[in-house]
Amino acid sequence: MNNPSYIGTLKRSYRNWQRKRNRVLATELPAPFFHAKDINAVNEYFSACGVDNNSHLDSLPSLSGQCYICDETVNFKVDLPVDGSPVNWRETLVCPKCGLINRWRSCLHVFDVLLKPATDDRIYLTETLSPVYQNLAARYPFLSASEYFPDKPFGQLVKTDSMPVRNEDVTKLTFEDSSLEAVLCFDVLEHVPDYRSALKEFYRVLNSGGQLLISVPFSFTTQTRVRARQDAAGHIEHLCEPCYHGDPLSDQGVLSYYDFGMELLGELREAGFQECFLVCYYSEHWAYLNENVVFVARKLKSSVNSRRIAELIWQNSIYLARYSVNRFASWIIATTRSANQRVSFLLNSHSFEYNKKMQSEKSFFKECTEVHNLPDIFHYWSNKFLAPDMCRFGFSNPEEFFAHNIKCFMAERIHQKIHIVSIGSGNSDLEVKISQKLVQWGFENFVFECVDINKNMLKRGSKAANDAGLADSFLFSQGDFNNWRPAGQYEIIMANQSLHHVLNLEDLFDSIKKSLQPEGLFLVSDMIGRNGHMRWPEAIEELRPFWNELPKNYRHNRLLNRYEEQYINHDCSTHGFEGIRAQDILPLLTEHFSFKFFYPFGNLIFVFIDRPFGHSFNANAQWDKDFIDRVHARDEACMISGELKPTSMLAVLTCNESETVLRHPALTPQHCLRSPDLPGSNVPAGTPEQRLTGKG
Repeated sequence: MNNPSYIGTLKRSYRNWQRKRNRVLATELPAPFFHAKDINAVNEYFSACGVDNNSHLDSLPSLSGQCYICDETVNFKVDLPVDGSPVNWRETLVCPKCGLINRWRSCLHVFDVLLKPATDDRIYLTETLSPVYQNLAARYPFLSASEYFPDKPFGQLVKTDSMPVRNEDVTKLTFEDSSLEAVLCFDVLEHVPDYRSALKEFYRVLNSGGQLLISVPFSFTTQTRVRARQDAAGHIEHLCEPCYHGDPLSDQGVLSYYDFGMELLGELREAGFQECFLVCYYSEHWAYLNENVVFVARKLKSSVNSRRIAELIWQNSIYLARYSVNRFASWIIATTRSANQRVSFLLNSHSFEYNKKMQSEKSFFKECTEVHNLPDIFHYWSNKFLAPDMCRFGFSNPEEFFAHNIKCFMAERIHQKIHIVSIGSGNSDLEVKISQKLVQWGFENFVFECVDINKNMLKRGSKAANDAGLADSFLFSQGDFNNWRPAGQYEIIMANQSLHHVLNLEDLFDSIKKSLQPEGLFLVSDMIGRNGHMRWPEAIEELRPFWNELPKNYRHNRLLNRYEEQYINHDCSTHGFEGIRAQDILPLLTEHFSFKFFYPFGNLIFVFIDRPFGHSFNANAQWDKDFIDRVHARDEACMISGELKPTSMLAVLTCNESETVLRHPALTPQHCLRSPDLPGSNVPAGTPEQRLTGKG
């Protein structure tokens, strides 16, 4: 059982209550951190640390110390000013391993010790294009980060040279109320003219027990020094010599409006925070040189009122009652009904989980007009390796695979009306292209029926067919494949990248088999790897050395907008039906049909050429191409030997016994089957119930 609206809220409320109860108080800070009550205490602390006496270090190219992030002793690189001026220790001391400078390392040290974050905390970082984001993203999967693009819509992704970046204005955040556990604002607030509005926004989006960590240029006075100000029309008035800081989005830098003083603590309290204090620290051991200060603010008031808790308890009580009845009924049904009947009942008995996933699926594809938009490196790989090999069989890509087999089938039946149905047609762009080719080849004796769950995609398909002058050759039907009942008999049934979205495969394959004419064909292009498009343990082992070769900027997951220092074996079926039972497709096809043609391909290679990471590769760069060539070679060798199993296939299936045309003599359907119960898998077999309830 998983009711996120209730269990998730209570879990976070309880953890944040514990965090408030066990929080590190300002008066109990561990070394090297110090709580300064006023500006005199700040100055006395740094004077006692001997900060003014470290000028002898200004000529050293490196400094040995302990990196808190890497947990080892390293030689920190020192960026020596070319003009011989004093070193800005705050912006240097770069760790050769994690790449973080003094203020980033020290701020993350404060973050861990004082805020005590949990792995699944929802954290917001006010920067994206920096190593500190990459470090946090690798540790916290629910991290959100942003940059500021004033001329772009806020709350949406903006494409930059390196990656898509979320766009936020910290004075008008798009996060929901009480939706975050922590906000980290490192040297950003000084660039915000109306920073007081940002403080109020930080308080609004934090949950009860949430904490704010701010680093800013410090004036070492009580009052904040205003360097520049902006009027209502956006005109800037400079009150002292302009100061510009480095900006990843502009070579000109970004103007600093303030050097903050101790009065920022009072302004944090005015914004709503109940506990605010300044942390000072200096440590040669940790290589935290210079006068380092960080502001900490905590939201201690409850974010979920008693009425809301009561509503959640009532909603979940109803849910629990329904769930218990359905679970008991499921047990009764499981002992008395066939496999197909059990799966059909399952869709109703777990309607909460099923409907939640279905809504996620529909929402994703509602406005999706480019379903198969693949990176350039994918096309480099497919054109170099797949296309020449496929040409042996009369086609050069999966789209041509469908057209070629339909043409050959129709050529032997020129006087017969051919009924074709496409299961999961989406926008029907492939079906329209195939129809146009058939007409060009002189075939007009066909009717295409396009079936999809998403009515928005069917409307786009209907318009495409009409625009191509093929409206009379097309029918469009909205239907759920999990309980699809064919309208009639078909000579050809095709499924293009749709089966891995189906939960009730058994029932679907039974329906297809019953509706397929005796000599008919079932054409399939689909994924057959592990559920949720995850990698099996043996594939992870083969993947690891290749992953370690990747440059840092190649490890950014564009789909999930996160940096992955080590490859994260992500389950794509968590929220929708993507890969919900992918590993069951090939075994069930072998039970229901005979293979006339079987073309399996790809395992490791898809990690690097598909949409999450493929866009980072340059299809014209020699290193990138050589890397892909080596991964492909290893992939092929392991699949033929049986060490790895293919994760994609093209197949022509029939209801009658048939000899199988193979891509490679060793790559038979039986050879490509991979049992989920092999040692080291540590996962259930992936039954419909396990996949629907998130246990498989």
